[in-house]
Formats: sequence, C-alpha cells, structure tokens
Amino acid sequence: MGLPPFYASVLEAWRILKVTRDPAATAGLWLLEEPLFYSSFIQAQTLSSASIRTAMREAGCTKLGHLLTPAGILQQRINIRPRLLNGILTEICASLPEHLRMCMKENCVLAGQWEENVRYSFPRLAVSPNVYFHLPRPPPPEMPESLKKKLGLTE
Repeated sequence: MGLPPFYASVLEAWRILKVTRDPAATAGLWLLEEPLFYSSFIQAQTLSSASIRTAMREAGCTKLGHLLTPAGILQQRINIRPRLLNGILTEICASLPEHLRMCMKENCVLAGQWEENVRYSFPRLAVSPNVYFHLPRPPPPEMPESLKKKLGLTE
C-alpha cells in the first residue's frame, strides 16, 4: 500500500527542488527550532537510523531545542540508553558550524523562553531546481581533408 496520489505528487515536487541556506547564517534563537531530521545544518549519522528517528518522534523530540531538555528527562521520554543519547548529542553538536555550536551552549538557558508572538529572524532560504546537467558532449568537429592527408589518414 503506497501513498495516495496527491501526497506522492507532493513528495515528487519537493524532490525537484533544492533548499539551501548560508552556512554562515547569524546564530539566534531560530536555531532551537531547527528540525532534527532531514536538516541541512544537522548532519548526524545516528539520526539516519529509522528506530532512533521513530523513538524521538514518538517522544515529541523533533527540534534541536528539544535536545536541551535535561538529560534524565530526555532519556526517559525517548527511552534510549544514556550513552547512546550522549553520542547523539555529541554528534549533532559536532555537525554544527562553530558559531552555531557556541550559540547552542549559550542558549541552553533560553530554550524554554521561546515566545509565540515574537518575530524571530530566521536565515534566508534559497530554493532552486535540484538538477544536474549531464549533457552529452557534442561530437568533435570533422577533421579537414588537408589535415587528414598530412596525417596519412586518407588514401
């Protein structure tokens, strides 16, 4: 049983687009809202595990800010061993650019202060076609007859 046609077409449409951001984006509280899964800023191998993603989603842990929950509470919610959780956190922090890593450390205290009615400055997104042109090379130009004679390629 697959996806209904509408949702399959939405996924197909997103595949033809590439969303990128400036990796040097100014750090801010927006970082706490960064999705953990399929994020261009977070390149963590452990998050590619379907079982870890499922456990984290079921626990409601889907954003970077959710990882700032005290470790004991987070470990109980996600129901994974503390050592694995520490490994995930270490890998995620290591995947962030240095200036964003520092912002994460500074904003640990601010994680619970996200306000719904305040405008936050998010980094700009660039959306472009996700295509790579693998065009065939044109055939080489025909060699002039005079050159063929000089090279002895004609009789």
